[in-house]
Amino acid sequence: MLDKNFTSRQIKIIRAWGDLAGNWNKLTGKANYEGHGTKGLAFRFDDKILKVTRDDSEAQACTKLIGSSHPNIYETYAVARTTPIDIGHDKKAPYYLIIEEYLEPATKEMLEVAKYVLERVDQKRHGQRNKLYYEWKSDYLQEFKDLLKQLIQTVSANSELLANDNKHTTTVQRLRLIAKNIGWDERQTNLFEQFFRLSDASYALHGTEDDILAADPPWRNKETIRRGLYNHAKSLFSSVKLQHLHELAMALTYLKQRGILFHDVSAGNIRSKGGKIGLIDLGYSTVAGKKDLEVLDLSEAKRILNNISFDDLKTEISIVLNSTITKY
Repeated sequence: MLDKNFTSRQIKIIRAWGDLAGNWNKLTGKANYEGHGTKGLAFRFDDKILKVTRDDSEAQACTKLIGSSHPNIYETYAVARTTPIDIGHDKKAPYYLIIEEYLEPATKEMLEVAKYVLERVDQKRHGQRNKLYYEWKSDYLQEFKDLLKQLIQTVSANSELLANDNKHTTTVQRLRLIAKNIGWDERQTNLFEQFFRLSDASYALHGTEDDILAADPPWRNKETIRRGLYNHAKSLFSSVKLQHLHELAMALTYLKQRGILFHDVSAGNIRSKGGKIGLIDLGYSTVAGKKDLEVLDLSEAKRILNNISFDDLKTEISIVLNSTITKY
């Protein structure tokens, strides 16, 4: 957490710096506390966010986004670092200041999609990273729909394709076996799996329970499996989650193309940008080609806060920020 406050002189410097790129970048309005993470705090000024962080990777990633725009990534307007500010224990380290776009809170469906993707791209937490999410193409959503239609047509013509005597076969194993029989290559199979398993696919290829004889369901019966596939396809085609997954994968691919490998698509980093998924907070990124950042000297007027709780710190920073609106 941040453990230092800014004086009115420091805020004057920050606000002046934020206005350098033009009037549309001004930090206007009252500064409202927006939230915090392990390395910084964020304050909202009308339609913009002032992020104060110790995360060098986030600052470097945001620098690469200045002047560019993507429908699923927040816009960054300015990035700078401060001169070292005492952070306790006789250590000194710079803070990074980022002015970025404010995005509205995410919907329930967006957060569910992000959780699903996180399990497939966060190697540290889940031991794997599906590279497809960083090589995504703009036509992948339509390709999945075409593959699903092909599967349904193929099954309609040949229901034996779904036959499997081993009731212990998992959904993934069964899906890959069917894909092989149809003739899909490895990439097509991987792509299909990402969309197909976005909602519960346990009955899509395994059949459905018999409502009359619940104690003796017709496991792996070809007709019930086919019915399960139809129902699952209908549910997927009507779900906004397909579009959100496509949006998130396009954002991750765009970042990688700009030298930013990002995988922390956890709930706190997901917002809504015009009704679409919007990525924010690129902390813990792996960034290629780091740059020297503009330096702001905030150390002249620094005030050290000793033994202060986080809640008290948040309150004091808000007071300092708000008090400068009319002064400067």
